[in-house]
Amino acid sequence: MNLAVSCLEKVYKEFVGVKNGRGRERCLHLICKREFVEKLCGVWGGLANHASPGGVGLIRILCHTRVGRESISRSKNVIENLCNVSRSSDEWQYMGIDCLLLLLKDVRFEAQYH
Repeated sequence: MNLAVSCLEKVYKEFVGVKNGRGRERCLHLICKREFVEKLCGVWGGLANHASPGGVGLIRILCHTRVGRESISRSKNVIENLCNVSRSSDEWQYMGIDCLLLLLKDVRFEAQYH
């Protein structure tokens, strides 16, 4: 877990960013573990880090999968951080908004937000 948190680019490239093959689906459950998702809010200076979209970028990718949305929707900390990013005035704002919209559009998790 510590290695994954410190090497976010490698995790993305070899697991989440895989377009073909078994890498993505085989490892998605590892990336979506609660402890890892919670730590993403602090990776590389946090979701609102102006120098790198590392954490929010990976959360955005995860929001495009059912398993990822399920994991993220269970974390109040991640949702609060996404709300903070979406209210920011930096270039990562659209990523926060995109994540929140993807979560809200998924009717399976709609009840969790009310």
